[in-house]
Amino acid sequence: MKTAVIMPLTGLIFAFIGAFMQPGAYDSFRFHTSPQLRQNETEAVKNTIKLFSSSVAGFYATGYVAGLTQFPADNLIRRRIFQDIRNWEQSGKKLVMDRDKLTMREVRFITPELAVALAEENWFSVYQDRNTRRQISEKRANLIVVRYYLKKKWGRWVVIEYEVHQQGDKIPPFPVSRVLKW
Repeated sequence: MKTAVIMPLTGLIFAFIGAFMQPGAYDSFRFHTSPQLRQNETEAVKNTIKLFSSSVAGFYATGYVAGLTQFPADNLIRRRIFQDIRNWEQSGKKLVMDRDKLTMREVRFITPELAVALAEENWFSVYQDRNTRRQISEKRANLIVVRYYLKKKWGRWVVIEYEVHQQGDKIPPFPVSRVLKW
């Protein structure tokens, strides 16, 4: 009788120990069992998105891209923004944007190091002549929903991808299998 109880119990103990020997298992366990840790990470994700969003506006308005090195974004996102700004400058224009409002709808953690966030953003944009800064278009309001994909790298959250949708559009489900490969 004792063997019938001890053997399965021993197996469970070894299984539990083995599960914690997997890379990141302890961190994942801590993350999912600590509401305070999740709340702290949620706030860190929100702050990263606010910084990302406000920085983008500054890069486009000034054309000064040296700050991209401190920007909370992956290198591919930085390059995309840098190239877009250069394309506008080559066309003789500047895209000047001002974020009026940012409302976080949701922050979801796929893993302790991967998050997906949905934000409603209200932007005003206008095109200016690159040299004179004279306005060459009407000021326009843009009501958008942005899905941000973030990854914790180097101890901080960075945007690794984002999707922009018009407010009122149906947001497609996010591709979990694709995100897990990041």
